Amino acid sequence: MTKKIIIDNVLHPDIFKKIQDYMLSTDYRWYFSDGVVNSEDTENFQFIHQIHQGPFIDAPDDYQLVYPLLEIIQPQAILKIKANLLTQTPENLVHGLHTDVIVPGALTAVFYLNTNNGYTLFDDGDKVESIENRLVIFPANIPHSGASCTDEQRRVVINLNYFPWRDDKHWHALMDEQDITYRNHWERRMSEVNKLSYDKDGVPVK
Repeated sequence: MTKKIIIDNVLHPDIFKKIQDYMLSTDYRWYFSDGVVNSEDTENFQFIHQIHQGPFIDAPDDYQLVYPLLEIIQPQAILKIKANLLTQTPENLVHGLHTDVIVPGALTAVFYLNTNNGYTLFDDGDKVESIENRLVIFPANIPHSGASCTDEQRRVVINLNYFPWRDDKHWHALMDEQDITYRNHWERRMSEVNKLSYDKDGVPVK
């Protein structure tokens, strides 16, 4: 079974309802995207809203939108945040296993905006059902795929890819020794730029 943490009812109901109402309204901006995993796969498509890419936040409203989720995951660094909308299909379509980012020790979180019979599928066959106000967190190097729904007009999620603090309880629960070793090497390389200091075991210190 995939290493993962599922948190149901992760946000206060009033906060969740505000986010849900806005993102499912006609006021929210969605952009057509050829393919879901591969842009050359013209038989499949989705609608996306890029919230954060690198150093950029698309708009102040977007930051306010995801801030309650950032309060939950407490990232050391945000790598990417994107909202995805899959439209209803006659049968559940799995769009292809992939990883969102390739960064040693990073985590991926998927936040579900509406309840439907779509799901997140992992490479070992494990599934997480789409339940509104649910957050699932797993290592970013685990291949996964979204699956469309048949019982609602759309399936909407927010994908958050981030670098957690070393003392993050979720990170410790999800990482294995190889992940930790990779992160040590990655941070040592980054220290040339960021001037990180290390403890006696060679682990970067905040």
